[in-house]
Amino acid sequence: MLDEVAPKNGFLAEELLRIVAAQLRDPMIMLSLHQESCEPQVLAALNVPDEIARHVAVSVENDLEREQDGASRGWLGTASLHNSGARIQEQGLARTTLRYRVDARRSLALSTCGPDVQRRHGSPLSARTRALVELMLHMLWEAENGRQREQTLAAMLNAFDIAILLLEGRGQVSFLNDRARALLTRSEGIRRSGPAIVACDMETSIRLQTLVQRVLDMNDSSLASLVPNLLLLPRQGKTALVATVTRIALEDVAPAAIAAVCIIDPDRRSSAMADELLRAYGLTQSESHLALQIVAGLSLADAAARMNVSTQTARTYLKQAFWKTGTHRQADLVRCVLNGLMRIGQLV
Repeated sequence: MLDEVAPKNGFLAEELLRIVAAQLRDPMIMLSLHQESCEPQVLAALNVPDEIARHVAVSVENDLEREQDGASRGWLGTASLHNSGARIQEQGLARTTLRYRVDARRSLALSTCGPDVQRRHGSPLSARTRALVELMLHMLWEAENGRQREQTLAAMLNAFDIAILLLEGRGQVSFLNDRARALLTRSEGIRRSGPAIVACDMETSIRLQTLVQRVLDMNDSSLASLVPNLLLLPRQGKTALVATVTRIALEDVAPAAIAAVCIIDPDRRSSAMADELLRAYGLTQSESHLALQIVAGLSLADAAARMNVSTQTARTYLKQAFWKTGTHRQADLVRCVLNGLMRIGQLV
């Protein structure tokens, strides 16, 4: 499940470091991520200055590049930081590292640091502590891998020129893309109310909440006939926002489903997503703008007035839009546009 703010695993990494440090006399300890063809990344450090942490990560990276055994985990042994900066060499520091290889290209490395003379006596960790560390490194990687997938999905949803909100439970927000967050900040047609969202007028709010809850409460037998549910969100001085609410079923996780609320702003003439869709149909800019006005619920006359053209010109645009999209009436055109722009089930 995506969270509105992507979860961070720094807390888990720091707790791992504290547990291991509690077993050591020298509590300088850090965790780094090593990926093929990428610079090493310091995930967390305890009592290790940034400069030293960077040099330790590079030292571990060098050892990993030389390693040939292909084992999934093991001690990389000890190494002096002899190729580090002058100040670090003066301190006579060395590191001991436990590597956990998560796949053929990526490894996590837990390194302890201290005076070189201490490093010569091998690992200070007991077999029990090493087993615990390996387990926690595995847990940390699973959490980090999940976070990266969530960030990729969030980036994808942010790329669309529509507002996307994911709701769960009793309508609580679990994710907002950037466009949705901007709408809520401006309270345009929709706003936050505690953990949930509401429309800016009472009647529409009741309809929205009822629609969201109906989608969330649907059982699996209802899914075959489920189609996006359309709702207009009025706003002062502007064209109403167009929203659809669709159920997304989830497998083997809680909650069993989420409600995806997708919102387009018909006043956004530069809508990249709409331009791409309607260009694919061959509509001109004027024809596509008219189509979006019709989708927003405007009559042909009102759409013509908003576009500063005559009703006859608007009717010509509409006929061309019908012909190019293979539709024959306004309801079919609306369905065509909405299915193209807002089928969130196909996006995720």
